[in-house]
Amino acid sequence: MKLTKERWERIQTIFSRVLRQPEESRYSFLQQICEKGSQLYREIELLLDAERMAPTFLEKSMPVNDEVHCVSPRLKTGDRLGAYRLCEEIGRGGMGVVYRAERQEGEFRQEVAVKLLRTPIGEGKAAPLGLKRFQLEQQTLASLNHPNIVQLFDGGVTENQQPYIIMEFVRGVNIHRYCSERALDLNARLSLIIKVAHVLGFAHRNLVVHRDIKPSNILIDGEGQVKLLDFGIAKLLSNELGKDLTQNGESVMTPGFAAPEQIKNERVTVGTDIYQLGLILYELITGHKAFSDQAESLYELSRVMCESCPTLPSVISKNGLHNDTYIAKKLRGDLDAIALKALRREPEHRYSSVRDFAEDIQAHLDGNLVSARQGAFHYRVQNYIYRHWRALAVSVSFVCILIGYAVTVTIQSRGIQQALEKSVFEAEKAQQVSNFLVNIFKHSDPNVYGLDKISAQQLLENGEEKIQIDLREVPGIRSHMLGILGSIYYSQGVYEKSAELLRKAVDQQRKMANLDSLRLADTMTKLAISLSTMNQYEESEKLLQESLTIYQEIDQQSVTNSTIVNQAETINAYANLFQKRGDYEKAKFYFKQAIHLAQEATRGQNEMAVALNGLGNIHHYQGRFEEATEHMRKVIKIQKLVHGEQHSSYTIALNNLATMLTDLERFEEATELSRQALSIQQKILGVDHPYIGETLRALGILSHRTGDFEAAVRYLQQALRVKRLKSQQDNIRIAVVLLWLGTALQDKGEFDAADQHYAKMLEIFQALKVTDKIMGRGLCQPASLALAKGDLETARQLYTQALDLMPETGVRTSIAQLGLARVLLAENKELFRAETLAKSALASRQAKYIFGHSMIAEAEAVLGLIQVEHSPASAITLLKSSDTVLNSHPLFLQRHGAHNLVQSVQQALERLNNNSDVLEVTTVGSLGVVYSPIDSIAFRKEKLALFDKTYSGSVLSRGPAARQRKTGL
Repeated sequence: MKLTKERWERIQTIFSRVLRQPEESRYSFLQQICEKGSQLYREIELLLDAERMAPTFLEKSMPVNDEVHCVSPRLKTGDRLGAYRLCEEIGRGGMGVVYRAERQEGEFRQEVAVKLLRTPIGEGKAAPLGLKRFQLEQQTLASLNHPNIVQLFDGGVTENQQPYIIMEFVRGVNIHRYCSERALDLNARLSLIIKVAHVLGFAHRNLVVHRDIKPSNILIDGEGQVKLLDFGIAKLLSNELGKDLTQNGESVMTPGFAAPEQIKNERVTVGTDIYQLGLILYELITGHKAFSDQAESLYELSRVMCESCPTLPSVISKNGLHNDTYIAKKLRGDLDAIALKALRREPEHRYSSVRDFAEDIQAHLDGNLVSARQGAFHYRVQNYIYRHWRALAVSVSFVCILIGYAVTVTIQSRGIQQALEKSVFEAEKAQQVSNFLVNIFKHSDPNVYGLDKISAQQLLENGEEKIQIDLREVPGIRSHMLGILGSIYYSQGVYEKSAELLRKAVDQQRKMANLDSLRLADTMTKLAISLSTMNQYEESEKLLQESLTIYQEIDQQSVTNSTIVNQAETINAYANLFQKRGDYEKAKFYFKQAIHLAQEATRGQNEMAVALNGLGNIHHYQGRFEEATEHMRKVIKIQKLVHGEQHSSYTIALNNLATMLTDLERFEEATELSRQALSIQQKILGVDHPYIGETLRALGILSHRTGDFEAAVRYLQQALRVKRLKSQQDNIRIAVVLLWLGTALQDKGEFDAADQHYAKMLEIFQALKVTDKIMGRGLCQPASLALAKGDLETARQLYTQALDLMPETGVRTSIAQLGLARVLLAENKELFRAETLAKSALASRQAKYIFGHSMIAEAEAVLGLIQVEHSPASAITLLKSSDTVLNSHPLFLQRHGAHNLVQSVQQALERLNNNSDVLEVTTVGSLGVVYSPIDSIAFRKEKLALFDKTYSGSVLSRGPAARQRKTGL
């Protein structure tokens, strides 16, 4: 760009403003101050793109003086170094280049990291200093034997006089990326800092100061273990070599992760490492680099780091980590003090050791007193007294007496006034509620209606009318009673009425002059839960976000136990929304937050159980059955302890565990749990409660999986009746019951009835505009019915449409893949495509289910049937494995319809056993597909044609043509 001085200054000013914004909002901010498409916008956009792609100067070691003349190493990727071959470059810095290398000689293979000095010995002015640093790193690593410090294996000089070090190769990511990719919560991030501090403490005890602690030098491997790297500029406190590297004009550091004494070229101590670790702590807990809001250039950064303190983490984090004021509240106090103490300009005012630093963080995690808070207070008071001691000496006594008296009188006066107002309100509320209840029972006088005709439902209906009339003069109490009534209707499963009353309560609370924000938050949460139950997710999410904001902004000193419990309930509801949308990582993050809060409350066990239930359901969906059932058994214990066995929450936990065990095919235990849940529910809830509908559905699915189709139909019909009784309109839960009811009727042989239920299910899905994944799963059922009838053309069309709508892989996708594969096999067409589909389905099911599961056996059976002609040896193995499992499952033995899988497997096995020409399996082709020398000519032609088209990416196309096919739904 050719620019005038004035235009460049203007671009630089705007560019600096844009860079101060969070990375995700920079381009939108640019559009606010520059017209999109203008020349100015394009010029700044180019700078932003370049800045985003380039490594930041804050993370590159800064060479000083003659080191800028260093040349690149002579060795390159592919070259050999002794027994090792350099495979790929994995790092580059001021001193040299690091390669991943593999040992090519000997009886074992080994991956290592090879570090080469940039300048060979004797070339360039920087060689002596660079060589000293290189030798120091070897000496340092050799003296530090610790599992969390990268190990030194060997070192020396190449034929070209290039010094090298061979070190342990660590497969991991830097600490910042590790926390971001896994969305670690605050406590997990603090625990990582403690681990790093322990490693640094070991180095310090061995008289080594690292001096270059930054995210790229702290790797976390796949097991969550810390590895500390790059001791290239470390200082040996007991060695003169360390002094050589700290002489004036020859200091090496990383801007943005350097301590003030490094910038000013002063004496380096263990306090330097503490400062740098404090910088990493600051970034991990706030999402911002320290001083990033105070500096726009390298020069300015160096100045402010030496002259000022960073912004409080709790202040800057509102635009940082998670963009959530909840985090700011967690940082306020202890973590503010800990971070600022580690980042003191004067080394003597920082922590005296990394051990003290780590112990303060651990004290915060354990809820104990933090030394930094007392230290920070003394530090500020000490400085203030030093500057103003004369004035303080004259006035401190008088001011203290005056302020103490004034504060005492004010606090007592306000406290008395607030207590009086609250007691008057509570007394009035109690009287109004008492009068209200008396009037309700009078209105339901048994002398008029008869005692046997008075029901809870009648009292509720009378109650709503009386609330609106009798309590119209006291809106605070009226909204409170409407909220209670709405909660009662929700517990009865009358969700539409519950939402109606809770919405009225929220509206009335918003209009009150003396708004009770915590009561409003609680009512909004209950309304959001009702709306979520009715699949009204958008409005539910808005209410929950508003409720969370209220909880995050309350004064910590006014927080009570009930407030913590209510906040945990809101976070659980928020997590549940993400779970319903399939965003499991966010759901897990918020469920864990709720658990943390529930642990702080004395009556938080119920919310603890709700959160564990949510985590268990996510693990179940992801195929992590052991963790899922472990969580659910904990939930059962908590609910039994808190509520006892005669409670709906306990029965829900029993039923959820039964559902998981059904998926694991542990049918006997699952049946016992579901029947126990149903018995308790019918006793305490009657026969028409929605919870009973869920239990009946679970029993229906369980009966179907065990081959008892009569019982499955009976349970599912009862579930459908209950769900329609309690809902004024069709919803997704009704559609799911219809899906399973149609499946049970189909396997029973009642095809026409099954077809009617499938049609109604798809009609509901269309009306609700469900996701493509759900619609695809729904289409699999009429497709399977068409296959059972022998209508292969219809089955092919429906399975193809289902695959166009579903993800590439997954357990639900495998239903459509196996279905289409069976259709192609029956038509004896496109057998290579059928085999590819069956293999993908088998892989998905093997990834989720345990060995011997019927879902795996079904996929093995289909794949084996496809391979009978062209790969009989492989087919025999698959068919025998599946035959053993499927023959023990009544579900597969008793299914009605054409192309019975068990019969097909047995016929194929009989045919193969009688065939003496079965040849040994061979593997050919880059796709890894198994063939034998007896491939049919047609199969070979199809294989070669599809291979030429790189078939694997075209079968499940997600292109526009595929999307157009779903419009016929």
